[in-house]
Amino acid sequence: MTAAALHASEEPAVEAQVVARAVRSLADAGTDAAEEWSGLAAETTLRLLAARPTPEGARLTALVLGTCPPSRAAGLHQRVRAALGQAPTAAAVDLLLPAPPAQGQAGRAGKAVEPPASWLRVWAWSPVLPAPLLAGFGPLLAALRRIEPGGSPDPRTTARPRSRHHTALALEDLRERTAAAGPLAAAAALAGAPDAGASGYAMVLHRLVGADPAAWTADVPAVLAALVLPELGAFYVAAAAVAARCPKNLPRRPRRGRARRAHAQPRAARSRRPARPRSSRVRRPGVVRPADLHVAHRRRPRR
Repeated sequence: MTAAALHASEEPAVEAQVVARAVRSLADAGTDAAEEWSGLAAETTLRLLAARPTPEGARLTALVLGTCPPSRAAGLHQRVRAALGQAPTAAAVDLLLPAPPAQGQAGRAGKAVEPPASWLRVWAWSPVLPAPLLAGFGPLLAALRRIEPGGSPDPRTTARPRSRHHTALALEDLRERTAAAGPLAAAAALAGAPDAGASGYAMVLHRLVGADPAAWTADVPAVLAALVLPELGAFYVAAAAVAARCPKNLPRRPRRGRARRAHAQPRAARSRRPARPRSSRVRRPGVVRPADLHVAHRRRPRR
């Protein structure tokens, strides 16, 4: 994949990982590809600085700023300062984040308010950015350190929150257990999971039952007993209901009656019964047709 294709297709987090890996591998190559990836790394860094940092984005930014050649450092730093925005003045910082009064000094400090999002963004990026890029943000960082003495956490080491679909037991492991020991063994493993009952197991059971609905629905009470937890039982019943609504999962019923007997006959023996001729149809007595009246009217004798 070329750098231009990656820039157009990937998400920022994935792009940061791929670009950082490519920059490390091509740093000493000195080729045109290295120049292209270095340019993409700089563009990606500037886009990442416009939002709150992610672990992947923070690592890429530190890599780009730390390995930038001296001939390009001045231009890159200028673009980074533009991406961070204008630094607030000391008066603006004191107005929103007033310092507490000194000990023994009369007066009360003003009530601090929530800082703007742009100030908090610089605060979140501060552990990654070098000191020259934070020179104008000294009053802001000092005021925020009074609120959070521990400083801003390093985003490079911050773990991403797990998805609600994350489960301790992997789907592939449960598939292998099902193939080796049957659905009851997989259901017992689900009941003994450390996060048993988590919402992510709804999708896990949906895929397990959908892969082999006949095996999972052969003994429904036994599977429910092996799952133990009501949450897992509800997930299983919902997955079985979805599998039952799929036509390809339903057993085919044999044809009955006349259609089945006709299906069993050879094709040559199937013939339609000839239609009864019109002349052989029996007319009910007392029924007069309009044509009979017309004929009778024509044959009426004249006086």
